[in-house]
Amino acid sequence: MWVYKVRCEYKYVETQGICLVYSINGMDFIYDHITDKEKEDPLIVAVASSEPSISIETLTKNSEYLLLEELHPLIFPVEIDKHSTLPEEVQ
Repeated sequence: MWVYKVRCEYKYVETQGICLVYSINGMDFIYDHITDKEKEDPLIVAVASSEPSISIETLTKNSEYLLLEELHPLIFPVEIDKHSTLPEEVQ
């Protein structure tokens, strides 16, 4: 059985601004909004600026793919490593 890595990082999401984007094995699939204070933090802005931006369309397609493959870690029981980070609502 595969063990997957779920990570998060600050990225620009088109039409949303800086968000916390979650990826599974490098595939971005969902994002969380961050506070205005976080959006103004110079370190967060620098991190987000160093990453390529992503579109809502790409996130939607990736999320749909994970659903079809039953690999969406927020919906299905996916084996994730101990360092994985999921959105707070599902932890």
